[in-house]
Amino acid sequence: MALFGTIVPNWLRFTGFVDWRDRGLCARFGILDGIHKTEAKKSSFDGIFDAFDIAKNISNDDKIVERMNATRFIRF
Repeated sequence: MALFGTIVPNWLRFTGFVDWRDRGLCARFGILDGIHKTEAKKSSFDGIFDAFDIAKNISNDDKIVERMNATRFIRF
């Protein structure tokens, strides 16, 4: 559920939820029942967060975005 803000897009359906915590992370998972693809496409999949917002939702590290940005330019 960290993919969404306070309002879950109406083009998604869930049958239930699971709360999870481990090593400083916490998340709520939705048991997906279905996706209304036509509605999702019409809205340009509006309501889904990007990677930075998701990281802020699942981490208790106040500097998680700074850490992510610091590693973006590391070449392997």
